[in-house]
Amino acid sequence: MKQQGFEEDIGYNPIVSSLKSEGSSRDAGSFSEYSLQGSVKDEFVDDVKNRLRGLCDNVEAEPFIDHEITYSLQSATGGTVSMRVSRSLAQSKMPWQLKYVGALEAGNKTCLMRNHVTVGCSENVTSFLTELGFRADTEFLSKGYLYRKGRVKIVLSKLCKMKEPGRPEEQNLIPLTKSHFVEVSVTVLTGTEDPGIELKHFAEMLKPQVKLMKTDHRQIQTQARANY
Repeated sequence: MKQQGFEEDIGYNPIVSSLKSEGSSRDAGSFSEYSLQGSVKDEFVDDVKNRLRGLCDNVEAEPFIDHEITYSLQSATGGTVSMRVSRSLAQSKMPWQLKYVGALEAGNKTCLMRNHVTVGCSENVTSFLTELGFRADTEFLSKGYLYRKGRVKIVLSKLCKMKEPGRPEEQNLIPLTKSHFVEVSVTVLTGTEDPGIELKHFAEMLKPQVKLMKTDHRQIQTQARANY
C-alpha cells in the first residue's frame, strides 16, 4: 500500500457508491440497504475473485482503500446513536463522508435490512462529533474490491487496525482476522420493494466458496470491542 496508491483516482468509494447508483436527485434519507454477509479465509480469496469475475458484469473490479471511524453517543432515553466517518485514501479529492446507520429492522427473514443516510462533509467532522459528545469506538482500514451484478454490489475486503491511530501506512497495519469480508447488497427506496430473494439467489451461486447469511451484529460488536 504505497503512498502513490493513495493518490490514484480509483473509481469507488463504498460509502457513497450506493447513493450514486440511485441518482443524485433522490432524497438520501429515504434509502434502505438490504445485505447478506460472510467471509472467506485468506488462502482461498483468489478462488472467490475468479468466481466473481465469472458471475459479475464484464467490467474490471474497482479497488478501494477506506479509513473509517465509528462513533457512539448515549441518548437521554438510554439508547445509543451510532455514526460512521469515512475517507477514501484512494481518491484524495473525495470529501469525507458522514453516515448514519439505523438499527437492523426486525421481521425480515431473508436478509439484513437497515435505513441509512450519507452526506459529504469536511475533514473537521471528527472534531464536530467530539464536541457534540460522541465517543470514538473503533478505527480501522478497509482495503479491497467492488464487483457488480446489475444493481447488486459485492464488496470483498480486508479489515485492518492501525498500531497508531490515524496512520494508515502499510507498516502500521495489523490484519483484524485471517479472512476477507464479503458482502452483497442492494439499496432501494424505502418501502418500495424487498430485494432479499435477489440477494439469496446470488448467494447460492457463490457457494461453496462463500456462505452468505444474515449476521448477528450485536454478537460480533461485543466480541470486537472485547478484542480491540
